[in-house]
Amino acid sequence: LNATSKAISRSGSVYADIEVPDFTRPALTASSLVLGTRADPPAPRTDALASVVPVLPTSAREFSPSDSVIAFLRVFQGGTAPIAPVTMTMKVLDIADTPRFEESKTIAPDAFDASRSAPFEIALPLSRLSHGPHLVSISISAPGASNVRRDLVFRVR
Repeated sequence: LNATSKAISRSGSVYADIEVPDFTRPALTASSLVLGTRADPPAPRTDALASVVPVLPTSAREFSPSDSVIAFLRVFQGGTAPIAPVTMTMKVLDIADTPRFEESKTIAPDAFDASRSAPFEIALPLSRLSHGPHLVSISISAPGASNVRRDLVFRVR
């Protein structure tokens, strides 16, 4: 990644290894969590991620209680076994590791596309959370598969 500032006539680079996961082998896996928003009013997107990430991604990790933020990930069922229902459980924990919110949803087999993946999104309950850091944790389970978990830290102003 390279960035240049015209204001101070400086540029810099950051190098990082990127692991490309194999979503076709494990019985159950998921992408990383993405936080994003919806355009208001809705507008057609032309960015490269529009076809795979239905929210406008943000790198922000600090939000006000009135913000509308969505946690998004994509669930994959690899192998050749029939697609099974997947249970998604989102928990939000505060700095003391106390659960402040929990909600479960099921992704039906017919929600999975030809690549054996399905989108999952859920709104962060920011207005119900106190000031400070929080952890959003999404646990994913399906019959006959090892559980998968994705976590992300964010802060409420």
